Amino acid sequence: MTKYQERTNVINWRKNYATLANAVRAMQEAEDPMQSYPTQEEYEYALAQKLSQYIKTGSICKSREFVSGGCSPNNYPVYALDGRKMYNDLSQWGGGASCMSILSGGLMCFDAYIVLIDVNGYSRPNTFGKDIFFALIDFDKFEVRPAKGYKTGWGPADDVKVKMDRGNGKCDKTVNDNGAGCSYYYMHNMP
Repeated sequence: MTKYQERTNVINWRKNYATLANAVRAMQEAEDPMQSYPTQEEYEYALAQKLSQYIKTGSICKSREFVSGGCSPNNYPVYALDGRKMYNDLSQWGGGASCMSILSGGLMCFDAYIVLIDVNGYSRPNTFGKDIFFALIDFDKFEVRPAKGYKTGWGPADDVKVKMDRGNGKCDKTVNDNGAGCSYYYMHNMP
């Protein structure tokens, strides 16, 4: 990837992150909190719908309805920073995530309080840490933070909330975080 593409992706990451943070802040100001739902899948879809009130969006897709829901014209493979294929599309993250297309050209997918942001939609390289970044939402405080990374088992499936500062915040493909630490790294560094 050229330096220009890298810089463009990082700039778009920062813009999309700010858009998400502003939407969460607007929810707080409107006293519009997230409620609990019977299943995680229902919660994620409701979160996408609620945030779409504050973010200019196109389609909103339920878990596993990435293509049929209109968030993408086709499935596209997603890779870890080290080049390993991770998923057939973003909606498979975390066992299934609700997604929405953003009118700016990107995608946001929600796995409980973990948000994946693909800054250039289904365009390549579709790689964590290059054009797909992670943010964490804390609805108790209405805060959004860039992910610093994670380890195996990172996620809300077992109802254990990842601390907002977990990870080393480095963009290094030898670290066991598949490229999630790049989210924090590029929030503070430009390629």
